[in-house]
Amino acid sequence: MKYSLWFPTHGVEAGSFRGWLDKFFYQPAYRLDAERQAIVARAIRELCLERGWRLIEVQPREWEVVAIVESDLKPERVIHDFKIAATRALASLDGEGPHRKRFNRRARVQHLTQPEQASAASA
Repeated sequence: MKYSLWFPTHGVEAGSFRGWLDKFFYQPAYRLDAERQAIVARAIRELCLERGWRLIEVQPREWEVVAIVESDLKPERVIHDFKIAATRALASLDGEGPHRKRFNRRARVQHLTQPEQASAASA
């Protein structure tokens, strides 16, 4: 199945109490600068190659990651694996270790059934 996957970085939960707590009491929001965006994109590409998933597009942005991928697995599992791969790749750069929250628990999945949906989903 083909999915459009979206998951925000840590601290991006507009209007939520948990987001407010994380922002002020736990850890600051995690921003993906250009170097971190490249690391996340590379980690996701490598994971897709290892697993045999067809990655159509990956767009790490400052506060989120958007990917379009074809996989036989449930999209929640794919997102989970993307977050793990990206977190491991970023941990060596940051020097903050594996306990730094980099990605939010939330995610959005859109099932893509028509070819034109893929280009619209990445916009």
